[in-house]
Amino acid sequence: MGLDEAKKCLTGQSKSGICGSAAYCSRQYKCCAECSEDCNIRCGWLEKTGKPEQARRDGISGSGLDSLLDVYRNIVFFDVETTGFNAQADRIIELAAIGVRKGAKGEPEIWREMDVYCRLPDGKKIPEKIVEITGITDRMLTEQGITEDEMAEQFAEIITGEYGKDLFENLKDTLLVAHNAQFDLNFTGYLYILQMAHDKEGPQFRRWLHEFNDADYLDTLTIYKDRAAYPHKLANAIEHYGLQDSVVNSHRAVDDVKALMEVAKAMGRERNDLLNYINIFGYNQKYGVSGRQLKKVTYAAQPFRNEIAPPDQTLPELLKRGRQ
Repeated sequence: MGLDEAKKCLTGQSKSGICGSAAYCSRQYKCCAECSEDCNIRCGWLEKTGKPEQARRDGISGSGLDSLLDVYRNIVFFDVETTGFNAQADRIIELAAIGVRKGAKGEPEIWREMDVYCRLPDGKKIPEKIVEITGITDRMLTEQGITEDEMAEQFAEIITGEYGKDLFENLKDTLLVAHNAQFDLNFTGYLYILQMAHDKEGPQFRRWLHEFNDADYLDTLTIYKDRAAYPHKLANAIEHYGLQDSVVNSHRAVDDVKALMEVAKAMGRERNDLLNYINIFGYNQKYGVSGRQLKKVTYAAQPFRNEIAPPDQTLPELLKRGRQ
């Protein structure tokens, strides 16, 4: 019996036709019908049973961000479009971010959004290949773009959060979330270093860099490598989680960051282990870590998989046991 055949639902109760127990579940059930918790969402059981209470208690249902919002007062999903791949030589041309906090009733609440174009230094142009991929042109930056200083300030305001830290003494401050976060964090981190270098009257840039460095980081690319087979682009994750009708992956930061948030929610509903991936970045052993390594991040070679990793075989668990 092949792998695909083994994962077919034999009861006819799975909306997707996939056996949730065989494909996703960490419990030792041969069939979802044996489980009383009705927690498997992606195969369609939760929707059919209408019994989400136990799943919510287990952190599997709900928004998917519940466990993160129990720890962090501010979650920032963000994405950048750039002129190239070198954070020290290239520039950000678009930065989008969504700030999420826990609402009055405990639900995730978007408290701030930003989406800005950034003008390039005099004489610098967007490479034709980047224009082709993103649809962003030099004219758009000239007519609609803001300065790097203004972009740095707006992003810092979202990182800092709306309310003072004294109101959330029992919570950590900010979690920055991106898909292939190593890339986005290198560019945004260097943005503040760059401002400090050329602005003699800007002590705020040092403060903002401190806020940036003080945040924790979550890379959805690393999580997705433990959830699905190659390839692992954001577009692949959107399709994998069935989000094509609700989000768009257009290589525009504003679209990608909204898609990123929905993908993170789906990951949290699929398996309640997002907190295990905080400050852990997987990389392809063939190519190594790209860009400058971040001090608080643990980097580890991450193998490709043909299916979702068993709970005891995820990258965080392997690191915990010292088997990397």
